[in-house]
Amino acid sequence: MPLPVGVVVPHDGVFAVVNTDGLSLRSCGSTKCGIINSLSAGEQVQVIGQEGGWTRVWAFTRGQEGWVATKFLN
Repeated sequence: MPLPVGVVVPHDGVFAVVNTDGLSLRSCGSTKCGIINSLSAGEQVQVIGQEGGWTRVWAFTRGQEGWVATKFLN
């Protein structure tokens, strides 16, 4: 999937790869939070932070930031 126009991915970032189809990108690190989008297996994301079993990511191919369950990232 090509990057949206104007998206810049830093070269020094920490990245992870989604390991399951349909991974919920959420507004906060909890299943009680709303789903922003759904990520696909093989999609690369930039890791912004972690808290508990959740990882805050920048899904740069979608231009969205949110939280995913850490166990679904490699």
